[in-house]
Amino acid sequence: MEHSIGETFSPSEETRQELQDILSGLVQRQQKAREIMAQLPSIEDVSAAVHEAWMNSKRSAGVHSRKSENGEELMVPYAHLSEAAKDLDRVTVRTVYASIGKALGLPHQV
Repeated sequence: MEHSIGETFSPSEETRQELQDILSGLVQRQQKAREIMAQLPSIEDVSAAVHEAWMNSKRSAGVHSRKSENGEELMVPYAHLSEAAKDLDRVTVRTVYASIGKALGLPHQV
């Protein structure tokens, strides 16, 4: 059945129920996805672990010093890095977390 522009569309009760069920399912899925995301470790904790893994990888390749573009030594414990250097690891973790959220169907979050 075709409708003209400006004509009010009134779905059947069955269609309304189907739409309500779909919407309810989507809301529940987003709620579950947010619960999963909330259980992930903090960005700071994972950033420290990423940095440690990066250092271990470099050391196993025989690299014992790596400097940033501004000359800061990066082959030090995460806690001793400048905020700018820590942000290098944080960006990695935020990107991974955003990808997880996207895979779970969440809208993009910063």
